[in-house]
Amino acid sequence: RKFRSFDSFVTGECNDLAVLASRQVSVAPGERYNPLFIHGGTGTGKTHLLEAIYTEARRQHPTKNVMYLTSEAFTNYFTSALTSRTVPSFRQRFRNVDVLLIDNIEFLDNKRATQEEFLHTIVQVIDHGGQVVVSSDRHPRMLTKHREELTTRFVSGLVGRIEAPDEATRHKLVRAMVASTKAVFSDEALDYIVRRCRRNTREIQGAINQLEGQFSLTGRRISLTIAREVLGEMAEECRRL
Repeated sequence: RKFRSFDSFVTGECNDLAVLASRQVSVAPGERYNPLFIHGGTGTGKTHLLEAIYTEARRQHPTKNVMYLTSEAFTNYFTSALTSRTVPSFRQRFRNVDVLLIDNIEFLDNKRATQEEFLHTIVQVIDHGGQVVVSSDRHPRMLTKHREELTTRFVSGLVGRIEAPDEATRHKLVRAMVASTKAVFSDEALDYIVRRCRRNTREIQGAINQLEGQFSLTGRRISLTIAREVLGEMAEECRRL
């Protein structure tokens, strides 16, 4: 798997605190903001940020043990260790990490045994000078199906929220995404995408993919009229589903 970097992450007012903190923990893991808890809605860039920390931490500290995984993968490894009675080697593997990046922590909802194990894991990593970064779709206080000790631990570091992209950031996102395509867009068509796709990065990417497909078929520059037509049909399809 190829991990993304900070270079390809589009920053703006909607995410600047989370990005700044992510860059700082990549350069000096374990020194500040520990744990760093990043939360935001679907498609706002949480996984991209965790991947960027992974890439940068490994570049800056080639001798450190940097690990990225989802909380679902952590759960599966733990369940497997319980079944095969290899919990000591599981602990050896996860508690001796220098930078531990865990994506989508909300997957641990109601999984009491895994939550307890995860709590011990992050306490051990932090106590030994390691860095923990966690992402979620909501603030730690909204993780009502998590143990109180886990929530308390999450809010003891820095909690950084990523908002839905503001208009200026959407402009940057659209132009960055279009630059990697062969399609030709009018400025009006790009402005239309910015106005229409307000929720998250994935929505913008989906719109550009649709229009790039249209360009591949016809070879005609994507004008405002074409953009309206194609994306209007896409919205109509979504409403019918």
